[in-house]
Amino acid sequence: RHRHSYYQYYHHRTTSITCRAGSAILWDQRTAHGSAPNNSTKWRYAQFFKFFPANHTAMTTERARHRRAALLRRFAAAGVDVDAAITPHGRRVFGLDIDDDDSGG
Repeated sequence: RHRHSYYQYYHHRTTSITCRAGSAILWDQRTAHGSAPNNSTKWRYAQFFKFFPANHTAMTTERARHRRAALLRRFAAAGVDVDAAITPHGRRVFGLDIDDDDSGG
C-alpha cells in the first residue's frame, strides 16, 4: 500500500514525452526519469551521454586527446566517414577538432 501511494504521488507530477523512432531525448542527469515497460517485440535502444564544459577541470588536454582518438577508432570500425557524416557542430560537441599537436583543451 505504501509503495502504491508513493507511485501515485509521483505519477501525478510526471510529464510524458513521446517521440518518433530514432529521436533523442536529453535531460539533466539530476532529473528524476524513467520509462514504461517495453511490451512490444521490438528492441528499445538507449545511449547515455554525459556533458560538461570543455574548461571543466576533469577535461584535461590528455583526456580530450584520448577521447578523440577512441571516437575516431570507433567511427572507423563502423565505416563512418567522419568528414562526410559529422557536422561542424557535431565535431565540436564530440571534441573531434582537437589536433594532436594542439596545446589547448
